[in-house]
Amino acid sequence: FAIADGAIPGNEGRGYVLRRILRRAARFGRVLEMHEPFIYKLLDSLVQVMGDAYPEIVQRKEYIARVIRAEEESFGRTLDRGIEIFEQKAAEVLQSGETVFPGADAFVLHDTYGFPLDLTQLMAEEKGLAVDVAGFNAEMDKQRERSARAHSVEYQTIDMAGAEGGTEFVGYTEDAVQAKVLQYQDNKLVLTKTPFYAESGGQVGDSGVIKGDHFEFKVMDTKNIGEHIVHFGEIVSGDAPKPGDLVEAIIDVQKRRATERNHTVTHLVHKALREVLGDHVHQAGSLVHPDYMRFDFTHFERVSPEELLRIERIVNEKILENRKTAWKVLPIEEAKSLGAMALFGEKYGDVVRMVEIEEYSRELCGGTHVRATGEIGEFVIINETSVAAGIRRIECLTGLRAHEYLRSRNQALEQAAALLGCSPDETGARLQALLDDRKKMEQELRRLRRQNSKTMINDLLNDIKEVDDVRLVASQVAAASVDELRSMGDELRNGLGSGVGVLGALINDKVSFVCVVTKDVIQSRGLKAGDIVKKVASFAGGGGGGSPHMALAGAKDASKLGPALSKAESVVSELLSH
Repeated sequence: FAIADGAIPGNEGRGYVLRRILRRAARFGRVLEMHEPFIYKLLDSLVQVMGDAYPEIVQRKEYIARVIRAEEESFGRTLDRGIEIFEQKAAEVLQSGETVFPGADAFVLHDTYGFPLDLTQLMAEEKGLAVDVAGFNAEMDKQRERSARAHSVEYQTIDMAGAEGGTEFVGYTEDAVQAKVLQYQDNKLVLTKTPFYAESGGQVGDSGVIKGDHFEFKVMDTKNIGEHIVHFGEIVSGDAPKPGDLVEAIIDVQKRRATERNHTVTHLVHKALREVLGDHVHQAGSLVHPDYMRFDFTHFERVSPEELLRIERIVNEKILENRKTAWKVLPIEEAKSLGAMALFGEKYGDVVRMVEIEEYSRELCGGTHVRATGEIGEFVIINETSVAAGIRRIECLTGLRAHEYLRSRNQALEQAAALLGCSPDETGARLQALLDDRKKMEQELRRLRRQNSKTMINDLLNDIKEVDDVRLVASQVAAASVDELRSMGDELRNGLGSGVGVLGALINDKVSFVCVVTKDVIQSRGLKAGDIVKKVASFAGGGGGGSPHMALAGAKDASKLGPALSKAESVVSELLSH
């Protein structure tokens, strides 16, 4: 896995398969009750067996171990969260009186949390639930359709029959230019030359206007189709342009300058990331928009707040230094010899365009840029997230957008300070004090609830019935949640010593039941909690199930809670007679 993440160049394509292996191992680890990372500990054995053949493993052993452990921890958290989601949904299903776990929820567990369908079925079976496999398969088909649509061509091509030559791009130095129309078709306009940048390299396409003697065409987007730059938009006045018409093409300068600020920042960020996090960092995608910049990069763990501050500071320092930005076209081998960064997976020709930020960064890039870093103005990182295994993403703002964001954050801080009755500098300490007080109150509340539950259970144990020599307690109780009702069931089973307990509660206007059966009664009399609670819940229009020693059920008719509990004695009697 770590080799595929860049420890050994050229093996990046194996990452997906190896991550699947690692995640399956992590799932088995959970089954074996191994909740701590363990796969990374095999690295010493790997070094002994394969170190001679792959010396890079020996050289980068510590880094590889960190990558594997980080992946294990990350997926472990995902898996544990998935189990939480399953438990919550299963409880809702049982509360509603249903017996089928929804296929859509099973798909979410599969798609988001890595649960194979058979694992969800196994967990559901333990609770007496079936899984809607047909619904799961329907969601899987929908995902395939969405994926197919996402990979379809966004724009149809334009018929260029009869048009000679491609489009000359002059937008590196010009914001407006005179040109001739090569072709117009279905709100798509092609010129002999244009200052409009066509979407590529993560940079969005330009917008603006193209004017002729008898028409005005509003450009909403610009893309490359073959050797032509195509302007997508609409005619806002006049007649359709014809081949040979003389026009003036003018970009939206404000949008372009904002886009250029964000594009140059991607180069500064890329370099700063490598300085702070290490040389394993490589760009894995970007979106250069006039309003913001999004940058994806290879890294095996969350970037800490301290590291983000260092990256932000480095970039702002380079902006304040107002370093010149320049570009030139040269042979690719020469560019590489100068240390120019190339994007993994990008295809380059023999001649490339190299963008250089004075004495700091060199990258192969076809995008548009500021002339000096000082034009960028303010820079701020607003978010850092994971987008895939081994891929992190940061989102950034520049110029006025950054200024507005920071001002908004400052206003929010001032408002919070006013509500807390303190200065902005004291808000952190004041909030921490409030959270500490709340935690103490919640602990006290839980203690009082446990105490109340024990008192309630002790009262119930004073009213035990016997059904064919089997001790039985069946009663309505007050519980705030299904978990609390389950805990009360555990206390009742312990207090009974031997027998059956059936408790019912109204939780959030829904009926919930729990049944517990002691081990000796299960073995000697064949009673099972799942069978009992299912029959009791049926009298309230519900259903449920679970293991022999404890089972949950739900129902919708709150008026039937008492009558259903009164049937527990006859239910136990009937099951004993079979």
